[in-house]
Amino acid sequence: MAAPAVNNIQSTSSSLTLSYTVPTVTDGRLVVMVGIEDVGNNNPITGVTFGASALTQDADAVSVVGSNANRMAIYSLASPTAGTDTITISASNERIGIIAFTLSDCGAKTDSDTDVVGGSGSTMTTNVTTVGADNIVVSCTNSSTTSATTNPAGTTSIVNVVASATVRFQSFYENAASAGLVSTTSAFFPARSAMATVSYAPSRGGGGATIIPTGIATGEAFGTALVQNTLQVLSPTGIATEEAIGTAIVSTGGVLLSPVGIPTSEAFGSPSVEILLQTLQPTSISSLEAFGTAIVEKLLQIVEVAGIGTQETFGSALVLGGDSITIPVDSRQTWNRVAAYLRTLNFKGSDNDVICGWLRSEGIDDQYNDMWVLYFNQQGLLGGTLTDKQKRWERGE
Repeated sequence: MAAPAVNNIQSTSSSLTLSYTVPTVTDGRLVVMVGIEDVGNNNPITGVTFGASALTQDADAVSVVGSNANRMAIYSLASPTAGTDTITISASNERIGIIAFTLSDCGAKTDSDTDVVGGSGSTMTTNVTTVGADNIVVSCTNSSTTSATTNPAGTTSIVNVVASATVRFQSFYENAASAGLVSTTSAFFPARSAMATVSYAPSRGGGGATIIPTGIATGEAFGTALVQNTLQVLSPTGIATEEAIGTAIVSTGGVLLSPVGIPTSEAFGSPSVEILLQTLQPTSISSLEAFGTAIVEKLLQIVEVAGIGTQETFGSALVLGGDSITIPVDSRQTWNRVAAYLRTLNFKGSDNDVICGWLRSEGIDDQYNDMWVLYFNQQGLLGGTLTDKQKRWERGE
């Protein structure tokens, strides 16, 4: 870490402007000292610029005696652009002096102080507190005399400017070896004099001492080490998609599935599987012991009654050979439901008996499955298997 150094000193004693070249240095700071003697006025300095950049006022001292005033001010600009431009002072143009130089390896201002001499002669003293080592302390005086004065002990002269037969501007600096109070006392000055002092820290740490260990101690010497990742800013070269802003929303969207084909109606809904009636032809008649007691049912007999009984005798008469009976669609879903509907029409017996009785009333007489095939054909359900015809009939096609 280097202490700030003075570079490229330029000055003028006759103008409110100065063409100045900022050199290429590391961590530069442009410093402009402005001294003005107003005869009969006390006009302030309203601004200092370097090209289009405004400088900051770091210190301002003014000594007023009667209607006359001597002013000494220090302005600075951190990180000025290297190159030549114009320093412009916004003030009245009487007796003026401009001193400009560039500090390298310079950090921020740490302190400032001013002192003035009024109606009688005296020395002037400023006190600033530095932070750490290698601070630089710059000072300037404005006195109503052209007599040369000796720089304070331990300081180095920057430049002296004689503005007129009665005005002298004197500048000097010193490097503070350590942190603490720096007191600068100028020589004896006559009445109406002003002094301004500013301290600046070095860049990269502000003057702390660098300690280099001879070895790396074990973890027991310090406790558990705390490891932290510092914030990193990553700048993409471009924004590829809108997912770069905010939380990305990923959606697969709809997927269209095209089936190859629907073979039968069982492809929709839960299929209803039923075992149709099968006729088993035994090869022989087993003895009674093989089946237990046989159940003997009498087949339908035509009973010739001598008279016409009441409805209570037989229930509702079933007339065969009349209009065809159509099973409602909502009663076609299972054989149980078909038989249940037919029982409301006075068919009696088991499910198979009721269904067979109904099919025979439609003029169909054959084996059970064959009777259904013939019936479906009568209904115009010609294509497909028996199961396909059954499903189409259930749907009322």
